[in-house]
This record gives sequence, structure tokens and C-alpha cells, in this order.
Amino acid sequence: MKIRILFSLFGLMLVAILFLNASQGAAEVQEQDRTMSPLSNSTSCATCHNGGGFSPSLNVQLLDGEMGVTTYEPGKTYTLRVEIAGAEAANIYGFQAVMLQGDADANAGTFGTPAAGIQVTPLAERMYAEHSAPSNSNIFMIDWTAPAEGLGDIRIYASGNAANDNGSTSGDNGVFLASPVVLTQAGTSNTQDRILTFDAIRISPNPTHSGAMLNLENSQPGRYSLSLFNAVGQNILRKSLDLVQGAQSHWIDLSEQPKGLYFLQLSNGQQLLTRKILKQ
Repeated sequence: MKIRILFSLFGLMLVAILFLNASQGAAEVQEQDRTMSPLSNSTSCATCHNGGGFSPSLNVQLLDGEMGVTTYEPGKTYTLRVEIAGAEAANIYGFQAVMLQGDADANAGTFGTPAAGIQVTPLAERMYAEHSAPSNSNIFMIDWTAPAEGLGDIRIYASGNAANDNGSTSGDNGVFLASPVVLTQAGTSNTQDRILTFDAIRISPNPTHSGAMLNLENSQPGRYSLSLFNAVGQNILRKSLDLVQGAQSHWIDLSEQPKGLYFLQLSNGQQLLTRKILKQ
């Protein structure tokens, strides 16, 4: 009996320690990327904080003054704004964000001096902006200076958490971007250049009751990434597809998922295609 009690106490202490670490920033204390970037091992704030009654969404913008922009000028300073919306009943909030570029997902640009409650943490040669303590505000802002030399597209990965401040992860809800915010270097490629295209693509049936068949015709064979997200941005499927040239089909199983809207994404590492699937 004493041994069981000791193990129970140890387990409670471990949970408390992990929660405390996350409350002070996952990169700072846990040395973890929780942004759902390619470096995160498919983890986000929603990995642990997923049992609450909140329904948060994540709004991420790069601001030039008060205007949101999707392009950047090398060497110019902007403001990164992260908002955890739709969870006004939450007591505290947290976030983590990283700016990456290139096939190697290298660090992009430099974060400025953080305001109170925000920190910039180095991790694996990248810089992460994140909360340093739970915040009463659902909006986080920090300056970011673009690289002095143009690097092409820069991707913003981010996640956030709406918490009830009960001392554990229970009753909280994490959220992350279903796809990164892509910043185009001014004067280079436009949004259309980054959209993945196929000779033909169709999802059927849609709406569906159990699953859908992804039918496509492809003229560029290779390895692609397939991801499926639910309506709150939680990743419920991630796998690689080796697409051949010509017509092919792939089954998307939704039989174990609740009714609702889902987002199917295909990527070749440079471009991205998103389609909606409705389960009734």
C-alpha cells in the first residue's frame, strides 16, 4: 500500500513538474518545439492540453505598422502578432512561434527585445518566441527583423494554449496552425506560385459518412506529405505518399472521427494544396 501511495505521489509530482515547465515556456525548460513545425515531432500545445471545453483558434499575422502583410523586405523590422481567439472563458494563455526557411528549416530573421511575459529561447540553432509565464492576455506581440539578405519564402509555425489555471493540463485546450503562414520575399514569387497543383484531383464522396477516396492524376511523381486536420487545427493523420505518374487513388479513413469539417493537405515540401472534407 505504501509503495502504491509513493508511486501515486511521484506521478502527481511529475505531472505538476511538466505543467510548470510548460507554463514557463516549452523551449526554455523542456527544450521542445511545440509549434507543429517539421522539427516538432508532430507535437503542439494541443498534444497535452486537449481536454477542456474551450474552442480556441489561432490568428497569426506579421504586421507592418498596423497592417498585416504576407511579404517581407530584407532587413526590415515587423511585428509578429499571435492571438488565441474564441476562448474568452479561459483564465490564462500561452504561445510558441518560430520562423523557418529553406529545405533545412533553418532559422529565419531575428526577434527583438521581448515584452514582459515573453521570452526568446534558442533551441537547436533556431530562435523561439514564447511565453515566459502564463498570461492574462490572449494576444502576444514581438518585433521581428527579416534577414538582411533575401532567403525566399519564410514560414511561421505557431501554437497556443487556452487554460483554466487549475495547476494541471486538465480542462485546457491547445491549438496550432493547420498550415504555416508563408511570407514571400518582396519582388519574388506570389501566392499562386506556392499552390500545389495536379492534372486532376477529386475527393469522393464528399460529404461522407465514413471516409473518402482521394483521386488524382499526377504528372510529377515523387514523395508527398499527406496531413489531415480537424476543425480546431488538431492533426489527426500524417503520412508520406509515394505518388506515381498518372491516375491513382488513396483512401482517407474517417470512420473513427466525429462528424464535422476536416482539412486535407498535400505538400511536396515547397508547395501546398488544401481541400475540405465534411463528415455527416
